[in-house]
Amino acid sequence: MRTSTTLRGSPRGSSARILGLVSLVVLVAAAALGAAALPTAAGPASSGVDAARAASGLEPLATSAGLDAIAARHAADMAAKGTLFHMVSVTSAVASVVPSWTRIGQNVGVGASIAEVETSFMASALHRANILGDFNMLGSGVATGGDGRLWVSQIFVKAPDLAPAPVVEPPPVPAPAPSAAPTPAGPPPTTAQPPAPRFVPAAASRSGTRPHFVAPPVSPAPKPALVAPPVPTRGIVAAASVRVRRWNRPPTGSAGYWLAAADGGVFAYGRAPFFQSLGGQALNAPVVALAPLRSGRGYWLASADGGVFAFGRARFLDSLAGRDLHAPVVDMAAAPSGTGYWLASADGGVFGFGSAAFHGSLADEHLDAPVVRIAPTPSGAGYWLVTADGAVHAFGDAAPLGSLAGQPLAAPIVSVQPTATGNGYRLVAADGGVFAFGDAAYAGSMAGRSLNAPIIDIAPSASGHGYRLVAADGGVFAFGDASFAGAVAGAALNAWAPRS
Repeated sequence: MRTSTTLRGSPRGSSARILGLVSLVVLVAAAALGAAALPTAAGPASSGVDAARAASGLEPLATSAGLDAIAARHAADMAAKGTLFHMVSVTSAVASVVPSWTRIGQNVGVGASIAEVETSFMASALHRANILGDFNMLGSGVATGGDGRLWVSQIFVKAPDLAPAPVVEPPPVPAPAPSAAPTPAGPPPTTAQPPAPRFVPAAASRSGTRPHFVAPPVSPAPKPALVAPPVPTRGIVAAASVRVRRWNRPPTGSAGYWLAAADGGVFAYGRAPFFQSLGGQALNAPVVALAPLRSGRGYWLASADGGVFAFGRARFLDSLAGRDLHAPVVDMAAAPSGTGYWLASADGGVFGFGSAAFHGSLADEHLDAPVVRIAPTPSGAGYWLVTADGAVHAFGDAAPLGSLAGQPLAAPIVSVQPTATGNGYRLVAADGGVFAFGDAAYAGSMAGRSLNAPIIDIAPSASGHGYRLVAADGGVFAFGDASFAGAVAGAALNAWAPRS
């Protein structure tokens, strides 16, 4: 897998913290030939995994000194940086000690004790799926941060054999001093009774199995265990709308929209033109974002390793591919001018290319939840970074209009959609909840309704008076004046194909 380098600037803006454990999960699958690591003594955070599997009638996982070393290095890296993130190069790291791996899972978390982290893992459907999943090996590592919290990394592997491989001990990483962060102030979110959606896709069926994506469970109070969206290897990962005036007619809600899948496939609906995609191509990392030109005449795709792919009239202006990233890229945003773009990573790093100027980042800040989206202001002279706990961080000319930081959430925040004026934005959660701030109007949500897959993005209508919520299985739910022009729900979506 290709890697990428973080170019950082000094942090600016405000930061928000909540009480509770924040953790992530990612699943990848591939095929390889060779030998695997020899099981050794259990890692420091493996007893809880074995106990949970035993309670479910499952066999314990073999442990590996090589996998423990990888997990320990990653735990120490998270403790040193003071933020949770996944290993972008987890596949190549595992392959160095288990060449024959066929499936990999990763859980990371932080808390006052290992028991607290393990309890939160089991309370999350995504993390529990790894612990009770189809694996036969485990590597685990724990590191203590400067504030005394324990940072836990678990790597789950399935391999057909167990032959020895070399062990690489991780270098010591100094723990940083904890830093306090202020909480941004703002008005409370708009609340309203959600109307029924104008379109609900049929339940997905895949050869008698449930959909690959599972909606996050309701978090327990008073200390919720928020689960950040995984880096998916299958399904829809991003959506964007055509927001362009044509001739002298005002924009309407029926212009069109695109959906992007983890394998690089692009699906165009309504007046959204199709400019080719990466579907069917082997990629070093799954696609995580789609950013269109304001004119609607092209778009970029971005992958988790910082790769950038340009289509239509969108120009390639450089990328992070081939550099060593501290955390995976999670989003991409186009500059309003169409001559630049930003990439944002889960640890709050911001990378500007072309005319997209750097206005600050969260890369050196302590975060209680990972960054999930970046959204530019209409002028392009600022942007917002949004974390999974609903905190909103404003940079440049972006105004802090309020956030959900410190409030109990039933599901993590997954996306943000600013208004055309820049004086408001909507946050959307994985359960379909919508929270409006500033001049952003609330038009409905999917909160409390049954979903076959979690919501992953929000795409505004052309007028901005409505929006569409998009689910990981390709379901589209239209509210306000946003029209429904098609969806992928019910269709089989190809998985990301890792480049060998």
